[in-house]
Amino acid sequence: MMGGEVRMQWIDEAVTQLLDLMPNECQKHWMRLDTYLTFILDLAKSHPYMLQMLACKKTVTRLIDLMSKYNPTSLVYSQANPPLESLVLAINFIVRSIPCLVDPADLDDMEELDISTKIMMLTSERGASRFYKPISKSFSMLELSQEEQTLTLPEECLRNLFMHQKSNKLFYNNTSERGFVREEYAKMVAHLCYANKEFSRKIAKHILKGTNKSTAEEIGPFLELMKQFLTVNDEYFDIRMEWIFGVADFCVKNASYTIYNSLPKVGIANADNIGS
Repeated sequence: MMGGEVRMQWIDEAVTQLLDLMPNECQKHWMRLDTYLTFILDLAKSHPYMLQMLACKKTVTRLIDLMSKYNPTSLVYSQANPPLESLVLAINFIVRSIPCLVDPADLDDMEELDISTKIMMLTSERGASRFYKPISKSFSMLELSQEEQTLTLPEECLRNLFMHQKSNKLFYNNTSERGFVREEYAKMVAHLCYANKEFSRKIAKHILKGTNKSTAEEIGPFLELMKQFLTVNDEYFDIRMEWIFGVADFCVKNASYTIYNSLPKVGIANADNIGS
């Protein structure tokens, strides 16, 4: 037992050092990035204990920050062409291993409990998103307690995922515009939108801006994001449809009475000035 605890401590320290070194090492030599990110993804997939370890070490925040620093117009980035697909896949795997992610902003009106208890209560109440990917239960390397099997994210990671700061938008902008693993990314974003009206509103705005400003070559990731966004099955399903496609509004205005025309104006005829 003691030998196992020592090994876990070594692994814990090694992962901490790797995460601390990753930003500086990758900026010095971007070709190392794929090695770092692939290792993080493989480690997350290896066992629930490793997944929980990465979650507790704020790996999601670290990866979001790394993507937010990505500047595709920079000569350094253009030449190195950083392989950021593994970065998005790592965040996707961690995020979608949780049935329902709770925005810390949703906890303000709850009674005075610790944040972990509040999150567990809301997660249980809301149920699981259709994009949830349960981790395998076939592991035998370690025996985990029920508490250890419950995956959680630190509050800082949740705030970054739900864009509590404007700087967090860069993660979504860069990932969407570059089309990194677009289908998995779109499912992750849709999973975050589940039972969250405010974040859904932010993503709807993001999608509309992307589809209106993108060229034919660039619009693909935004259309994939829209497709998954519109399949989130919760109480805000209809609102998301309205945000993307608008609200049907049969508007009629009576024309000024004249001897020649006393009929109401409907549709395009109702517009006094097409350019307004």
